[in-house]
Amino acid sequence: MERDSEYVCKKDRIGLLGNSGTAIILELESVLDVFGQKDIKVYLKNTFLNQGILIRLITISDTKKEEMLNLKEFEELNPEGIRLDSYLYDISVSWTFRFDSIKVSRKFSELCNGGWNTKEKAFGIYDCNTGKMCLRDIEGEELGKYIETDHMMVLAIQGIKEEERASFAVWKQWDTRIDFPPIDILKVVYTPVEYEESLLRYCEEGGHSDNFSGVVWHGIKKRALTAVLRDMNIKSILRQCGLLTEWFRIELGIFPVISAGSGRYIEYVENWWGSANEKLNELY
Repeated sequence: MERDSEYVCKKDRIGLLGNSGTAIILELESVLDVFGQKDIKVYLKNTFLNQGILIRLITISDTKKEEMLNLKEFEELNPEGIRLDSYLYDISVSWTFRFDSIKVSRKFSELCNGGWNTKEKAFGIYDCNTGKMCLRDIEGEELGKYIETDHMMVLAIQGIKEEERASFAVWKQWDTRIDFPPIDILKVVYTPVEYEESLLRYCEEGGHSDNFSGVVWHGIKKRALTAVLRDMNIKSILRQCGLLTEWFRIELGIFPVISAGSGRYIEYVENWWGSANEKLNELY
């Protein structure tokens, strides 16, 4: 109702509710004509949401009856959400959805399609109890257990393939300051790790994203490598993955991922710097 409606007046003008606030006064018989003989109190409690405002219902007939109404929260009043067609009459409504920044995946490998420009990739799960790296893909609930607060952390371990030892030796002979071996001799192994925001303190400032993916990759400070890997034996992992131990690089990827149900996961693109970078800045 509008402030100047004939049904609205100040409390101090009617002397019913106190000295401040706004009162809505309705003529009882007219209300019953509109709503039938329903209990007005029940109608109000089943129609209006609790917004933290005290609601006092006063019924004036031969006597004056006053009571407080405890309105319901949205989830209690609408457990299945709101159907707009219950409120719209002779009105057409449409939505336009853009999926160009949304990717739906079922497997871990489908999420890890960015990162370093390397032709050969592998995916594995590391068992801290046995020290074994099992090279296999994961999906469903096994993948979902690594997602917390709509994010997932992944280690990308880049190394030299064992069969490329000779090519690596030739490359090392070149006097160059660019520490990027040819992509033909490289392989990257992706493995998810338990989500822990404290790992961000070991990352280098800034980050990079590839292929318009939502993931942000962070380099790891050299002195902090042990803290990030924790119980992981990196040289053992390299050997198990068929990589040389003489050269490797590791990055930590922060994936913005939400579960869409039925074993599907949606990777969304947030602010390029991402919430992970904001948290990283806070740690610094």
